[in-house]
Amino acid sequence: MYLTKKNLEILYMQKFLLTFILILLSLTRGICQDFQGVITYKVEAKNPMPKSLPDSLFYSGNKSTLEYLVTFYYKQNKYKSVSAHGDELEVELYDPDNNRLYTYDGDEDIASWTNTTKYIDEIIKFEKEEKTEIILGYECQILTITSKMGKTSYYYPSEFKLDFDNYADYKHAFWCDYLQETGAIPLKIVFDTRINKRVLTAIEIKEKSLPDKLFKVPRFEAIVESE
Repeated sequence: MYLTKKNLEILYMQKFLLTFILILLSLTRGICQDFQGVITYKVEAKNPMPKSLPDSLFYSGNKSTLEYLVTFYYKQNKYKSVSAHGDELEVELYDPDNNRLYTYDGDEDIASWTNTTKYIDEIIKFEKEEKTEIILGYECQILTITSKMGKTSYYYPSEFKLDFDNYADYKHAFWCDYLQETGAIPLKIVFDTRINKRVLTAIEIKEKSLPDKLFKVPRFEAIVESE
């Protein structure tokens, strides 16, 4: 078949457009891809009731409960956290199939579970601050959620995405509300409520492929619903 100059130009343009579309799809996929990997925070506990509990008494407690590390593992709609309190490990494991958050010690067969579809507090307002903070080299925006029990501030960059749709029913601790506003993994969380005063600051974040078996719910001898 003889190709005219006009036909060659059309073929060239079609090839160019196809290449451009493939590149655009590749870039879009990279930008929108959910974070899968590991993030470790340093946790510092503060005195939640300084008026009724002297700081000297609060900070005289077990240091491993006041300063420790917690590591989160994320994959799609699943996550797991492991807190290291000295030689003791505390695990939280989210089961999206049943909307349950299991809490258990690393070496025990007894667990408690929380229904994550229920709110335990009420949101009053959201506030996005104009200032930013650099954490691990990433510029973080700041979102503060004010509730009846106090305030929680999240510092999040745009680089590590987390899809709201994967946690749309996760109302516990306002996680779905936070993700709806930000769609991102926080690198710092400041809890300032009547019962919880802690600061979680990321010291390492790493994207990596994680096996599904990491998020498998263990066989427990006893499971108790948390109130």
